[in-house]
Amino acid sequence: KSSSSGSSSSSRGLNNTLREACADLDKVRSEWEEFQERNRRMYEQVVADLEIRESQLSRLGALRFDASQGSVDMDRERRDAEERLERVTTEFTETRFGKARDMIVR
Repeated sequence: KSSSSGSSSSSRGLNNTLREACADLDKVRSEWEEFQERNRRMYEQVVADLEIRESQLSRLGALRFDASQGSVDMDRERRDAEERLERVTTEFTETRFGKARDMIVR
């Protein structure tokens, strides 16, 4: 009978240990779920912020491309204007010297 009573006592001890372990597990699981829920909201906010930043970066990239293309276009126009100015200056100089020479001959 003492072995039966020892076995029963041991069973009660294991049952108590099991109940405590289950209670601890429930507590940890509850804390984990709360932690996960807090982080889920943070995660969703971070994802939303990243999407906004990605959109901003995309727009800035397009603006940078447009500005770069605008610089290339303006450089081309500047070179064209400088070439025209040089041609007109050369024509003017040739015409002026031609007229000056004609005036000397007369």
